[in-house]
Amino acid sequence: MSEQEDLRIALIELDKLRRREGAASRENATLLNLLDAMTRAGSSDTAAHILVDICAKALEADLVALVCLEGTEGVSFNICSVEDIVGLTWATGAELLHRPRRMVNIHKRNWGTPLPACLCPFHALLATPLQIEGEGAMALVAMSKTEANFSAIDLQLITRIAALAGQALAAQRLVRRNSLLASLIDGSVQSLPDTETFLDAPLEAVSRAFDRMTHAQGVVVALNDELLRAPKTQIDKAIYHALARTGELTGADRVYVFRRNAHGRLEN
Repeated sequence: MSEQEDLRIALIELDKLRRREGAASRENATLLNLLDAMTRAGSSDTAAHILVDICAKALEADLVALVCLEGTEGVSFNICSVEDIVGLTWATGAELLHRPRRMVNIHKRNWGTPLPACLCPFHALLATPLQIEGEGAMALVAMSKTEANFSAIDLQLITRIAALAGQALAAQRLVRRNSLLASLIDGSVQSLPDTETFLDAPLEAVSRAFDRMTHAQGVVVALNDELLRAPKTQIDKAIYHALARTGELTGADRVYVFRRNAHGRLEN
């Protein structure tokens, strides 16, 4: 083997080493940035939006989305870096949830049904499951408008991002649950934001229902006390006030008290 051939092989190996070091450095920087940003996020919704934004930049993707199982064979785009695609249902996309995938061109695959129109501009695809204990099947999906735009290194990166993001989102969910339970105990659930997070929405709904119930009970007790304490000369005023508070509590436009007369008819 000539010296020139030895030199050529050495240069090739050096180039491979530099590429591996560059990829490792990019991966580590991305994961550290992701962990720091998601840890600082105030809610799982915010953390999930941070996830898709950082992932899109790291992969130079035109779209990154967090998708969830819809029915038995479809997926819904719950959170996406492209606002117009949020809420989209892909009727036959459930296979993206099961294992890491890298596709050169999604148009060359038979999906059983036509692709949703808003996904037609995209070609290359990466997908990897995102697992959070106690939650339904989810996946992190990246798409590019350029065919064959993603490499095997990109697939490795999105897989590691999804593993880290799953842990971070689970931690956010635990913080949220503890906050909700503490609020239930001290009766301050009403101070929480009105929007429900994509994780633990049922728990938040139950918490708010419990808050409404306890608030209603407090109003009823206060009205009963006011009516019982009202002197005879102020009873009508107390009744009118009780009717007004009842209307506010129930969201009614009008509230009446009916009484049965001597002839058995109701009158207000």
